[in-house]
Amino acid sequence: MFFALAVFLSCCIAVGCNDDDGKDDNNLSNTQTPTETSTDTVTGATSSSDNNDNDTVKSQTMTLSIADKKFNADLEDSQTVKELMKLLPMEVNMQELNGNEKYVYLSSDLPTASYKPGTINKGDIMLFGKNCLVIFYKTFSSSYSYTKIGHINNTDSLEESLGKGNITVKFE
Repeated sequence: MFFALAVFLSCCIAVGCNDDDGKDDNNLSNTQTPTETSTDTVTGATSSSDNNDNDTVKSQTMTLSIADKKFNADLEDSQTVKELMKLLPMEVNMQELNGNEKYVYLSSDLPTASYKPGTINKGDIMLFGKNCLVIFYKTFSSSYSYTKIGHINNTDSLEESLGKGNITVKFE
């Protein structure tokens, strides 16, 4: 099962890098939504097994500090996340875009496995292109491609904490 998952992810990475939808992922505009957020320190990792030694599931989490609140996020098990974690901890100034997200361009490119999610959910952390980390604080439909980083668990005060303008976010 692990081998099949590895082959599937490899295929997704190869296909995701060749997005032929005619949109330039690196040219952001009012109607285009960048992706996901940056964080660095793993705050916890858990392992569980369903009595089959070959099927071990690992889950990574990270903490985002926004204003005076902390938010925990579950992370994907991907090469993108592994490379992102090498950049952490980091504190970044995230820009406002479209009234539904905050974004920041990272100092280096990350590997991608982009796909078109159709619906972006409040609390999603995604990568747009190869180096634009995005936190989404509203749910909406999108035709753009992203690489999933993770999802913030408790989004009750996320929009309020992120505010209306640019904001500093610490990823740990």
